[in-house]
Formats: sequence, structure tokens, C-alpha cells
Amino acid sequence: MSKEKNQSAVIFGKIIKNLRLERELTQNNLADMINSERSHISDIERGIKSPSLPMIFRLAKALQIASGELVQLVDDELNQSK
Repeated sequence: MSKEKNQSAVIFGKIIKNLRLERELTQNNLADMINSERSHISDIERGIKSPSLPMIFRLAKALQIASGELVQLVDDELNQSK
């Protein structure tokens, strides 16, 4: 895995975790909302797994944020860290 791809996954995971906590959701709550497993949410939040495009859409909807806005948050964070 390239450094940039790994960094993207870590940043995406951090943003998902922050949004989840802002909405007072547990990993189990979020997993149930998107028909996934808690362990998968944990892996995404820790940057171990990168979500598929359909998963990004489901996460965004469950976290009540536009998918484009979610991607923009990741892009902004990546650009700040360069």
C-alpha cells in the first residue's frame, strides 16, 4: 500500500470516528445503520481498511453528511498534511 493511500485511509477513518462521536453513535449503532459489522467500522476508523464507494455513500447517509462533503473533508485534511 502506498504511503498516500495509507494516509488517506487513516484520515478517512479519523473523520468517520469524529462524525460518529459527534452524533453520539457507537460503532455498533453505526454498523447496524449501514448493515455492516462493528469490526468493519473499527477497521475503517483505524485506517486498516479503505471503504468501497457504496460503503462511503452508506456511511455518509448514516452520519447525515453529503458524500461529497465527506470526501472534501478528507481531501482538505490531506492537503493540510502535505
